[in-house]
Amino acid sequence: MAPLLVGATAAIVALSAGGCGTPRAAPAHAAPVPAPNPGGPASWVPPPAAAAPSTAAFCALLVADYKHLATNVDTTSLPARERILEDYVAFTPTVVAAAPPAISAAASTYLGGMARAVGALAAAGLDVRKAPKSDIGAVLFDPSMQAAGRDVAAFSDRYCRYDLAAGGAPSP
Repeated sequence: MAPLLVGATAAIVALSAGGCGTPRAAPAHAAPVPAPNPGGPASWVPPPAAAAPSTAAFCALLVADYKHLATNVDTTSLPARERILEDYVAFTPTVVAAAPPAISAAASTYLGGMARAVGALAAAGLDVRKAPKSDIGAVLFDPSMQAAGRDVAAFSDRYCRYDLAAGGAPSP
């Protein structure tokens, strides 16, 4: 199984208890990434939308979104965990809109697909067995999703210094 497919599978199955992505040292050109909300996941306020698509804006929003998603690790309340997933789904269009042309099509495909799968998981009470197979299967098995996911993960790793494909595992 391809690394990103394994990562996506692990992310979907583990979202009820796990986080997503592994931070790396920020490159000099990257925009600062907002710190996690001190009020906790239930009071997350997403960073403002970018004025125009750019690498720095996309990276800042993508990493903020995935760091918030990773707060599932420390959250024990089912409603709070569902809210974190709903936040991810609601914020994904903002992240996609900030994507520079080099990654915008892949970001739309992959992040949009992930948002559909995560939304289905939240609607199913975080029980992957109750989520519609079509929503989860689209992320796991659709070749265009897999290709777009590889592109977004590579872009994130290279420009954002954030490893989406690790699915929460330590960066090499």
